[in-house]
Amino acid sequence: MKRLPVTLVAFCVVFLCSCNVFAQTVFFKKRTFNAPLYADHYAPLTRIGFSLMPAKDDYDIRTEKSRFVLYNEPVLGVALPLAVHRSPRWQWALSIPISFSVWFDFLEARTSPILNTDYRVGVLEWNAFFELSGVPFRNIGIRWVPLFHESTHLGDELTIERLRNALPITRINVSYEVMDLAFLLNQPRADEQNHMFVLGARILWDARKGWYRADPLESDTSKVPPSRRSAEPYFQYQWQKPSSFWGYGGLWVLSVDMSLRVRYGYPWYEKRGSLWIEHARQEAYEPCMNLLAGYRWRSNDGSLSNTFTYMRLYWGINYHGQFRNLGNFPVLGVGVIYRP
Repeated sequence: MKRLPVTLVAFCVVFLCSCNVFAQTVFFKKRTFNAPLYADHYAPLTRIGFSLMPAKDDYDIRTEKSRFVLYNEPVLGVALPLAVHRSPRWQWALSIPISFSVWFDFLEARTSPILNTDYRVGVLEWNAFFELSGVPFRNIGIRWVPLFHESTHLGDELTIERLRNALPITRINVSYEVMDLAFLLNQPRADEQNHMFVLGARILWDARKGWYRADPLESDTSKVPPSRRSAEPYFQYQWQKPSSFWGYGGLWVLSVDMSLRVRYGYPWYEKRGSLWIEHARQEAYEPCMNLLAGYRWRSNDGSLSNTFTYMRLYWGINYHGQFRNLGNFPVLGVGVIYRP
């Protein structure tokens, strides 16, 4: 956290330098550039969907076991606009990204347990946009979140179940702060055919603290070594093409996120008969891919809708809270995203 004051000072300097013409600054208005890609797991978008996932004993409390279970993953997200500045050469915007997600087993007969909740907030997100000429990409954007916080919480039913089974690890406090920096290339103009690219990384503020901590009252801390990897780079791509579908002149969209995520280094547990088997896990980087393919609709007044319906394929770590120690985790799902 020692770098925090320096970065916040730098952020203020950039902000003040870009505010020299307040006549061109509009407050509390949404920006029209640097929109997050649909496949971005941390984007402040609102979505609801159903996903078929492996049912692991670590989080599956059903009495009748099956290999795969249909889970629900609603997300409420918004980027609260603070200011937009426009000039002939470039634009910038300030906002506060906030999102809240829940992972729960809505078909479980007894309690429909909440398995995990995530809270995410960025302390100011600065976006800049530049038009280019004479180069292959016609524009470039910069997204900088100097301080992004995520906190995850294990569901109550799951906590009780793990205590009842006397597992050595009950709860891991996955809570951390990162800086997120990304470059966005070739953003589309309205509803034209386009290829867009994003290259970025999330970097821990305090590498010694890491991504998680264990409380001796909740877990055997000897089984929870500190994390050593402090960055998660990512590459994103999004293709869109205007096309008519069922009489609607919307957009076909393919959105892909490929990232190198940290698979956490503490054990997971499997039940065999009446015994719980501990599987050791070493911290490692694991390639993750999130692919969404779907259609962005057009409203009956002729404007593009903010609604995007999709099918989803994911492979990588389990991205829910303390279960990020589970790798080779496939997901197949469908859903709807609302991006205002």
